[in-house]
Amino acid sequence: MYYTQEEDLARDAKKTELEFARARAFVARLKAAFINGKLPIARMVSMVFIISCLLIPFGTVSMHLPFFSKDITLSALGFYGLFSNGLLAHVFELPVIGVASDVFIFEIAAAAAYILMVLTGVAIFAVWLLSFINLRKSSKALAGLSLAAIIFDIITAVLMLSAVICAKQYTVISASFGAGSIVALIAFGVFMFINIKMYKENAQVTVKEVDLKRIEIAKKVKSGEIKLEDLPMPIFETEEEKQARINAFGKEKKGEKKND
Repeated sequence: MYYTQEEDLARDAKKTELEFARARAFVARLKAAFINGKLPIARMVSMVFIISCLLIPFGTVSMHLPFFSKDITLSALGFYGLFSNGLLAHVFELPVIGVASDVFIFEIAAAAAYILMVLTGVAIFAVWLLSFINLRKSSKALAGLSLAAIIFDIITAVLMLSAVICAKQYTVISASFGAGSIVALIAFGVFMFINIKMYKENAQVTVKEVDLKRIEIAKKVKSGEIKLEDLPMPIFETEEEKQARINAFGKEKKGEKKND
């Protein structure tokens, strides 16, 4: 291993140079997607706003049956309570006993629309996380998904309001409209507007030209078109990098002379 030490070190240095170019390009894509500019930062804030609004109640249905009184909230926490507290079984008992079956139908339909909105929100979050892959296409996809979420939110609100109106004729059940639908409408609307603007501006990822050339060389090395051993060391550098390397090498030489 001592006989080939210099060759191995040179090979590792060339690999490192090419890998660092890829890493810098990847970081540049991340910055452009999340923190490089006002729009990406605003989009990130609105994404947090969307997640938070799902915790706000979209509506509440209160049941006042003999020996049983519970509130069913249309929200992320409310769905958790349906399964953890065993409320789901009581909800499905309503049409069987003939109590406020119309309210029950509207509530179930609103819950279905709410679930579709939440699933769309999950898709939005996934696309947003991967937006660095293609900024323009991801902005277009996020704008479309936001529009779908707005439609599901409006359907949820209409069905919930219908449940509130129908519940007024009963004494054993009541319903109230929550602010979640309005907040979600604002959140998804702002998110859609930001993505439309980002799509129109078509912001480009800023990658240094030297790194682009190194990445191109790395692809040729991977395909076997170029051998790593045949490349010079450094593989590619700008005049500034070359001067910095010469200056650093000169300082090391001076330090060695002083030690001597």
